[in-house]
Amino acid sequence: MYGTLYANLFSMIHHSVLLAEVLHFFDLERRRVLIDATLGLGGHTEALLSHQEFHGKVIGIDQDASHLRAAQERLQKFGDRFIPAHMNFGELSWYLKEHSVVFDGILFDLGVASPHFDLPERGFSYQAEGPLDMRMNQQQALTAEEILKSFSEAELTKIFYEYGEEPLARKIAKRIVEHRAAHALQTTLQLKDLITEVYRSAGLYTSKKNPATKVFQALRIAVNDELRVLEQALKTSIESLPSGGRIIVISYHSLEDRMVKQFFKTAENPCICPPKLPVCACGRKPLLRILTKKAVTPSEKEMSMNPRARSAKMRVAEKI
Repeated sequence: MYGTLYANLFSMIHHSVLLAEVLHFFDLERRRVLIDATLGLGGHTEALLSHQEFHGKVIGIDQDASHLRAAQERLQKFGDRFIPAHMNFGELSWYLKEHSVVFDGILFDLGVASPHFDLPERGFSYQAEGPLDMRMNQQQALTAEEILKSFSEAELTKIFYEYGEEPLARKIAKRIVEHRAAHALQTTLQLKDLITEVYRSAGLYTSKKNPATKVFQALRIAVNDELRVLEQALKTSIESLPSGGRIIVISYHSLEDRMVKQFFKTAENPCICPPKLPVCACGRKPLLRILTKKAVTPSEKEMSMNPRARSAKMRVAEKI
């Protein structure tokens, strides 16, 4: 349905974030099978398959059928070196077992692809009128509208606070429950206006940053169960990578980055012995070696070309 439109959007506005850094840290000459767990429109995968030092295959995973179709069109020139997989990366463990996959590198680019924001009918953005959808996999039932319509005030507060780190979570949740008693929230602009009203009433409205940003992020994470599936996929990746295999994660907000950072730290130093114990007695062995002691961030040049890259943080580790 959206194949051509997505391809056109790709050619106009899509920029793969930290592309040069991804190519560098994968050490491509040593790789045979890579997994792009967040294929999107295929920018990272195209660069990997085009690189002169990489002669292997890439498995591209995406739960959005429209994205997958557009990426397949773009990558068909690589023949059987590109293997598409329509699924959520939370199903990675099943996929690896079902297809007997052995891989030596995996990439997670956790950002929302440009068309999700740029197509109003997907409901991810408060910049234009659209349905409160926010599903990355349009085959699933749960939407943002359903959450806003049926979740309790306490549940909404928890979503906004935990997934959006929204300081006015309680007030916004209360206002939503009051509003829906008379009128259902059905569009992105209706929700944005409601949040703006709450901020104005609290004397916190500022034109520097749209007050709807954190609530929209929180709803998107809740609709797509993003943090749980990320944790599951990281665990599978670390367990499944062979010695020398690499994992690259690009995140765009603090919740994801903290999770990745802690996951890597624990895998690099899993010992749970008391600090004063002279010799490790728990027997837990390191699984990873962190290659980026500090998160890698985009250059000023990249950020000027692609403002959506500004919040990106990349962390890389190698299986021991």
